[in-house]
Amino acid sequence: MAKVIRPSTDRAVRKRLGNLIDFVEWKQPNLKVTDIKPSIIHDLEHYFGKIRAFAPDVMARHIKELRAVLQLSLLDGHIERNPLETFTHTSKPKPKEYLTLADLEKLRHLKGLDESERLERDIFLFQIITGLSHVDLANLTPEKVKKTPEGLYYLDVRRQKSGVQAFPILDDECLETIERYKQHPKVRRTGRLLPINENQHRNRVLKYLARSIDLGFSLTTKTARDSHADLMLNEYGIAPDVVAASLGHTSSKTTLSLYARLKPETVAKAVAEARKKKANS
Repeated sequence: MAKVIRPSTDRAVRKRLGNLIDFVEWKQPNLKVTDIKPSIIHDLEHYFGKIRAFAPDVMARHIKELRAVLQLSLLDGHIERNPLETFTHTSKPKPKEYLTLADLEKLRHLKGLDESERLERDIFLFQIITGLSHVDLANLTPEKVKKTPEGLYYLDVRRQKSGVQAFPILDDECLETIERYKQHPKVRRTGRLLPINENQHRNRVLKYLARSIDLGFSLTTKTARDSHADLMLNEYGIAPDVVAASLGHTSSKTTLSLYARLKPETVAKAVAEARKKKANS
């Protein structure tokens, strides 16, 4: 059975292949596959690491993409040996960064923002409350907003990455954001629920917002989803099954493995409760 490639994966691969074409144009426009030697690894690291300023993991993914192309050339008989066959890269998992409730308040009350910065701040807060990824947020349409018989608003979405349905709750702040931007030119032009800019543009503005509240780390659109999960699980104590449904995970085990963590105050509270229980027994 043929493997199904997700649209997001296809776009990412095409983007990397485009960057590799740019690399060839930079190094030697008429470069032939038979002219590629193992030493090209140094040029790749210089181009993607220094000139393009890609993170090590991103640079490694590009090199692996080229290695895959060369492997196809080897199988087709165009070359006798893959010059990048020995390339390896071990990535160190980056610790997730989360915003606290205090951080959110600083962000909400940040003054002196221009129109573009206010937009990205509002969209980012919407994203934290709903836990949506950037691509799922960008695909939202007004029809995705639903209402329960009790009057509770929520989103009925299917995650593009996994195809799993998710049901994020819309609180008053989210509804106010939707109302605030429903006449935005981009919303009127595209028919989307919110005016969502490209991920790179959003991350640039979020980086500035992080500095403005002295956050201590850079914000990205991914931070919003991580913060949503952390707040739901570790701050509000919401059941993992409910958090999994909000995030669109197929299992609460996935949610717990990615986001469950013990905070010092949680441990201290548990110890205090245990001591109190023992003293009263």
